[in-house]
Amino acid sequence: GRWREHCGCNAGTPGFNQQWRKPLRNTLDWLRDTLAERFETEGQRLFRDPWAARNDYIALVLDRSDQRATTFLEEHARKPLEPHERAAAMKMLECQRHAMLMYTSCGWFFDEISGIETVQILQYAARALQLGTDVFGLRGLEAEFVTRLRAAKSNLPEYGDGEGVFLERVKPAMVDLAKVAAHYALSSLFRDYPESASVHAYTVTRRSGATFQTGRNRMSAGRVAVRSRLTFETSTFAYAAVGLGDHNLLAGVSPDRNDDTYVRMFEAIQAAAAKADSVEAIQVLTREFDSTYTIRSLFRDEQRKILKRILDSTLAEEEAVYRRLYNRHVALMRFVHDLGSPLPLPLYIAARYVLNADLLRALEADPPRLERARGLVELARTWQVKLDATSVGYAIQKSVENLMKRFMESPATRGTITLLEGMLRLAKSLSFEVNLWKTQNAFCAFLDEAFPVSGAEATTPAPTGEWLAAFASLGRLLEVRVDGRVRQPGRQPHDRPRRGTGKHPA
Repeated sequence: GRWREHCGCNAGTPGFNQQWRKPLRNTLDWLRDTLAERFETEGQRLFRDPWAARNDYIALVLDRSDQRATTFLEEHARKPLEPHERAAAMKMLECQRHAMLMYTSCGWFFDEISGIETVQILQYAARALQLGTDVFGLRGLEAEFVTRLRAAKSNLPEYGDGEGVFLERVKPAMVDLAKVAAHYALSSLFRDYPESASVHAYTVTRRSGATFQTGRNRMSAGRVAVRSRLTFETSTFAYAAVGLGDHNLLAGVSPDRNDDTYVRMFEAIQAAAAKADSVEAIQVLTREFDSTYTIRSLFRDEQRKILKRILDSTLAEEEAVYRRLYNRHVALMRFVHDLGSPLPLPLYIAARYVLNADLLRALEADPPRLERARGLVELARTWQVKLDATSVGYAIQKSVENLMKRFMESPATRGTITLLEGMLRLAKSLSFEVNLWKTQNAFCAFLDEAFPVSGAEATTPAPTGEWLAAFASLGRLLEVRVDGRVRQPGRQPHDRPRRGTGKHPA
């Protein structure tokens, strides 16, 4: 445990099983050796020296351009390669790259096989498995790998062992060309792709297609070619996708079929869209396609974008409901407060939602609407409505940082320093901390430049007494000592600024 503690890693939790590493290492060694043997034999068909090509592959990893790939293969291939051979060569090299990545050291430092570090090396192993199965025809490779993982016991009952971790945390993250086509199909319900689009390490080219919308229902169908920019593997797919509102998304994907089959599918989706018949559209998907996918099949970043779009629409509807309740009963709420009674829970919830939403809008405006924000904060305090510390605190933080940046760019602008001072006073009046360390650092940097300790003249343009008083006030609000530094030009300084704590006190 001492060397792991020295590395800043977990030195071992008492009572935790620490014996999963050896079975995992044995499993990875077995996979490495199996793939290396096939790479050495199968690679002889394509490479002059497979291992020399593997070692030089780092140059291609650093520059994935088609021109660099062509040059690389000219240097290492036995002969000019056909497109399918070129893809096979790249798959072999990618397989070897992931077989090395699965030994990344951080995967071994911690207590649990289901930790994010070990899951990451298992994902590297999964990619090596996927490529090895494809390019070497090793059909039982994954089943044997998973069986061997059973000896690596997890400390968490929901996983049990390495097999559980692989099936729950690793396998769902595996990607093939069909899954890329499904990602394209689902996300095409919400965005307009160009004819050729980059989707992570893939290029998706639309051969044909259209998107239809009726009310909340969206449908799309088309044909695409998906190409891996790493292995140059290319396949074409037919797809259709249906959005039924909220998160209910479904897509069907199959290898491209003949024209008659595709036209029949496309016309069926188009007819279902025209009638806004989501049931019929789903029947088309289940009847016409080999595989179906949901929003969980989207790559994580796109999944979050679409989910945010769905949530924004949903929350806008909910806000309208709360705002109607608030506006209808605001006079009653004032009367209840004047009598010294607490607000009934439904009215309190409506008031809290509306006040927080309005306050965020006032803070995020450019420039921030300070008086409006002050009024809302005071109203929340009067009605004892709790403000959301996370969102409101962050909004004030970013607003203050932006104002500080503008002040540094144009310190003579009186309105900026006044607004900045007002926002800082508002932050200090809240019952929770606002993180202001970036603004403090910026203020100290400006202080050192405008009023250097060396005794040089101030760089601020002829500061007036009013400006100096406002600047000194900023320093006090930011907890930076400026006494002796803020002075009329030409006076000698006698003190250095004291850096603040990084946060306002509660």
